[in-house]
Amino acid sequence: MQIIKNAPPPEMRKEDLEATFKSMKERFYSPEPVTEEEIEKMYNTLFESDLGRASQTFLGDQNHIASLIFSLHEVIQHHRDAPSSALVSTATFGCEGSSDSYFVKGRSNQSLWVFKPALGEKVYSSEGIPGGGVAVREHFATIANDEGIYPIPFTAHVILFSREGSLQQVAPGRSYFQLLEAAGGFVPYGAEGGAIREEATRII
Repeated sequence: MQIIKNAPPPEMRKEDLEATFKSMKERFYSPEPVTEEEIEKMYNTLFESDLGRASQTFLGDQNHIASLIFSLHEVIQHHRDAPSSALVSTATFGCEGSSDSYFVKGRSNQSLWVFKPALGEKVYSSEGIPGGGVAVREHFATIANDEGIYPIPFTAHVILFSREGSLQQVAPGRSYFQLLEAAGGFVPYGAEGGAIREEATRII
Protein backbone atom coordinates (compact mmCIF):
# COMPACT_ATOMS: atom_id res chain seq x y z
CA MET A 1 0.00 0.00 0.00
CA GLN A 2 1.31 3.44 -0.89
CA ILE A 3 1.27 5.86 2.04
CA ILE A 4 -0.11 9.24 1.02
CA LYS A 5 2.25 11.59 2.91
CA ASN A 6 0.77 14.87 1.71
CA ALA A 7 -2.90 14.01 2.18
CA PRO A 8 -5.01 16.40 4.28
CA PRO A 9 -5.49 15.42 7.93
CA PRO A 10 -8.59 13.33 8.78
CA GLU A 11 -10.63 16.26 10.11
CA MET A 12 -10.28 18.13 6.79
CA ARG A 13 -11.73 15.18 4.91
CA LYS A 14 -14.49 14.34 7.37
CA GLU A 15 -17.44 15.06 5.06
CA ASP A 16 -15.84 13.28 2.12
CA LEU A 17 -14.96 10.29 4.26
CA GLU A 18 -18.38 9.96 5.85
CA ALA A 19 -20.11 10.09 2.46
CA THR A 20 -17.68 7.55 0.99
CA PHE A 21 -17.94 5.18 3.94
CA LYS A 22 -21.74 5.38 3.88
CA SER A 23 -21.89 4.63 0.15
CA MET A 24 -19.56 1.62 0.47
CA LYS A 25 -21.42 0.24 3.48
CA GLU A 26 -24.73 0.55 1.63
CA ARG A 27 -23.23 -1.37 -1.28
CA PHE A 28 -22.25 -4.25 1.02
CA TYR A 29 -25.76 -4.21 2.49
CA SER A 30 -27.47 -4.37 -0.91
CA PRO A 31 -29.02 -7.66 -2.12
CA GLU A 32 -26.63 -8.08 -5.05
CA PRO A 33 -23.27 -9.73 -4.26
CA VAL A 34 -20.22 -7.47 -4.19
CA THR A 35 -17.66 -8.41 -6.82
CA GLU A 36 -13.89 -8.63 -6.60
CA GLU A 37 -13.57 -5.72 -9.02
CA GLU A 38 -15.79 -3.53 -6.84
CA ILE A 39 -13.74 -4.29 -3.74
CA GLU A 40 -10.56 -3.33 -5.59
CA LYS A 41 -12.13 -0.03 -6.68
CA MET A 42 -13.22 0.69 -3.11
CA TYR A 43 -9.70 -0.03 -1.88
CA ASN A 44 -8.19 2.32 -4.45
CA THR A 45 -10.68 5.05 -3.51
CA LEU A 46 -9.86 4.79 0.19
CA PHE A 47 -6.16 3.99 0.23
CA GLU A 48 -4.68 5.03 -3.11
CA SER A 49 -6.18 8.52 -3.27
CA ASP A 50 -6.14 11.75 -1.28
CA LEU A 51 -8.31 9.95 1.28
CA GLY A 52 -5.49 7.50 2.00
CA ARG A 53 -4.03 9.05 5.12
CA ALA A 54 -7.43 9.62 6.70
CA SER A 55 -8.66 6.13 5.83
CA GLN A 56 -5.64 4.56 7.50
CA THR A 57 -6.71 5.99 10.86
CA PHE A 58 -9.64 3.55 10.91
CA LEU A 59 -7.60 0.38 10.41
CA GLY A 60 -7.47 -0.25 14.15
CA ASP A 61 -11.22 -0.83 14.20
CA GLN A 62 -11.80 -4.32 12.76
CA ASN A 63 -15.50 -3.61 12.18
CA HIS A 64 -15.08 -0.32 10.33
CA ILE A 65 -15.84 -0.45 6.61
CA ALA A 66 -12.35 0.88 5.77
CA SER A 67 -10.72 -1.91 7.78
CA LEU A 68 -12.98 -4.52 6.19
CA ILE A 69 -12.14 -3.36 2.68
CA PHE A 70 -8.42 -3.28 3.53
CA SER A 71 -8.63 -6.89 4.75
CA LEU A 72 -10.62 -8.01 1.70
CA HIS A 73 -8.06 -6.42 -0.60
CA GLU A 74 -5.30 -8.30 1.21
CA VAL A 75 -6.88 -11.73 0.75
CA ILE A 76 -7.72 -11.00 -2.88
CA GLN A 77 -4.11 -10.10 -3.58
CA HIS A 78 -2.82 -13.11 -1.67
CA HIS A 79 -5.13 -15.42 -3.63
CA ARG A 80 -3.81 -13.99 -6.89
CA ASP A 81 -0.21 -14.43 -5.79
CA ALA A 82 -0.54 -17.83 -4.09
CA PRO A 83 -3.93 -19.42 -4.85
CA SER A 84 -2.96 -22.84 -3.47
CA SER A 85 -2.19 -21.47 0.01
CA ALA A 86 -4.77 -18.69 0.19
CA LEU A 87 -7.76 -21.02 0.55
CA VAL A 88 -7.76 -23.96 2.98
CA SER A 89 -10.78 -26.25 2.96
CA THR A 90 -12.31 -27.13 6.33
CA ALA A 91 -12.45 -30.70 4.99
CA THR A 92 -8.68 -30.74 5.59
CA PHE A 93 -9.51 -31.21 9.25
CA GLY A 94 -12.14 -33.91 8.64
CA CYS A 95 -14.89 -31.40 9.27
CA GLU A 96 -18.32 -31.75 7.66
CA GLY A 97 -20.91 -29.01 7.69
CA SER A 98 -23.88 -27.57 5.85
CA SER A 99 -21.63 -26.26 3.10
CA ASP A 100 -18.16 -26.43 1.62
CA SER A 101 -16.17 -23.91 3.65
CA TYR A 102 -12.71 -22.45 3.28
CA PHE A 103 -10.41 -20.49 5.55
CA VAL A 104 -9.23 -17.45 3.56
CA LYS A 105 -5.70 -16.42 4.45
CA GLY A 106 -3.83 -13.15 4.18
CA ARG A 107 -0.18 -12.66 3.33
CA SER A 108 0.87 -13.42 6.92
CA ASN A 109 -0.80 -16.85 6.59
CA GLN A 110 -3.41 -15.83 9.14
CA SER A 111 -7.02 -16.84 8.50
CA LEU A 112 -8.94 -13.60 8.04
CA TRP A 113 -12.25 -14.82 6.60
CA VAL A 114 -14.36 -17.95 6.14
CA PHE A 115 -15.70 -18.39 2.60
CA LYS A 116 -18.77 -20.54 1.92
CA PRO A 117 -19.50 -20.94 -1.81
CA ALA A 118 -23.20 -21.10 -2.64
CA LEU A 119 -22.69 -24.02 -5.05
CA GLY A 120 -21.18 -26.07 -2.25
CA GLU A 121 -24.22 -25.86 -0.01
CA LYS A 122 -26.10 -29.03 0.77
CA VAL A 123 -29.85 -29.15 0.24
CA TYR A 124 -32.02 -30.00 3.24
CA SER A 125 -35.35 -30.72 1.61
CA SER A 126 -36.91 -31.94 4.86
CA GLU A 127 -36.31 -28.50 6.36
CA GLY A 128 -37.37 -26.67 3.23
CA ILE A 129 -33.99 -24.95 2.92
CA PRO A 130 -32.80 -24.74 -0.69
CA GLY A 131 -29.14 -24.96 -1.58
CA GLY A 132 -27.58 -21.56 -2.13
CA GLY A 133 -29.62 -19.88 0.61
CA VAL A 134 -27.06 -19.82 3.42
CA ALA A 135 -25.09 -16.90 1.98
CA VAL A 136 -28.23 -14.77 1.74
CA ARG A 137 -29.39 -15.62 5.27
CA GLU A 138 -26.00 -14.89 6.83
CA HIS A 139 -25.79 -11.64 4.90
CA PHE A 140 -29.22 -10.57 6.18
CA ALA A 141 -28.10 -11.36 9.74
CA THR A 142 -25.27 -8.85 9.36
CA ILE A 143 -27.67 -6.20 8.05
CA ALA A 144 -30.09 -6.81 10.94
CA ASN A 145 -27.18 -6.44 13.38
CA ASP A 146 -26.04 -3.09 11.99
CA GLU A 147 -25.81 -1.56 15.48
CA GLY A 148 -23.60 -4.41 16.69
CA ILE A 149 -25.99 -5.46 19.46
CA TYR A 150 -25.32 -9.16 18.94
CA PRO A 151 -21.92 -10.90 18.55
CA ILE A 152 -22.50 -11.67 14.87
CA PRO A 153 -19.38 -11.44 12.68
CA PHE A 154 -19.60 -9.26 9.60
CA THR A 155 -20.67 -11.39 6.64
CA ALA A 156 -20.60 -10.16 3.06
CA HIS A 157 -22.46 -11.60 0.07
CA VAL A 158 -19.73 -11.69 -2.56
CA ILE A 159 -18.45 -13.06 -5.84
CA LEU A 160 -14.82 -13.92 -5.12
CA PHE A 161 -12.41 -16.49 -6.50
CA SER A 162 -14.87 -16.89 -9.43
CA ARG A 163 -17.59 -18.13 -7.05
CA GLU A 164 -20.59 -16.59 -5.33
CA GLY A 165 -21.05 -17.13 -1.63
CA SER A 166 -20.75 -15.68 1.86
CA LEU A 167 -17.54 -14.32 3.33
CA GLN A 168 -17.53 -14.16 7.12
CA GLN A 169 -15.00 -12.19 9.10
CA VAL A 170 -12.82 -14.07 11.58
CA ALA A 171 -12.09 -12.65 15.01
CA PRO A 172 -8.33 -12.42 15.64
CA GLY A 173 -6.58 -14.89 17.92
CA ARG A 174 -8.87 -17.85 17.32
CA SER A 175 -7.73 -21.45 16.94
CA TYR A 176 -8.67 -23.53 13.92
CA PHE A 177 -11.08 -25.49 16.10
CA GLN A 178 -12.93 -22.27 16.89
CA LEU A 179 -12.83 -21.37 13.21
CA LEU A 180 -14.30 -24.74 12.29
CA GLU A 181 -17.23 -24.05 14.56
CA ALA A 182 -17.59 -20.55 13.11
CA ALA A 183 -17.60 -22.08 9.63
CA GLY A 184 -20.65 -24.13 10.58
CA GLY A 185 -18.69 -27.36 10.57
CA PHE A 186 -19.40 -30.51 12.50
CA VAL A 187 -16.45 -32.05 14.34
CA PRO A 188 -17.26 -35.67 15.31
CA TYR A 189 -16.90 -36.88 18.87
CA GLY A 190 -14.90 -39.91 20.02
CA ALA A 191 -11.32 -40.78 19.12
CA GLU A 192 -11.59 -39.37 15.60
CA GLY A 193 -13.03 -36.10 16.82
CA GLY A 194 -10.41 -35.88 19.56
CA ALA A 195 -7.62 -36.13 17.01
CA ILE A 196 -9.21 -33.43 14.89
CA ARG A 197 -9.60 -31.17 17.91
CA GLU A 198 -5.99 -31.68 18.95
CA GLU A 199 -4.69 -30.81 15.48
CA ALA A 200 -7.10 -27.90 15.03
CA THR A 201 -6.18 -26.40 18.39
CA ARG A 202 -2.46 -26.77 17.71
CA ILE A 203 -2.47 -24.90 14.41
CA ILE A 204 -3.21 -21.24 15.03
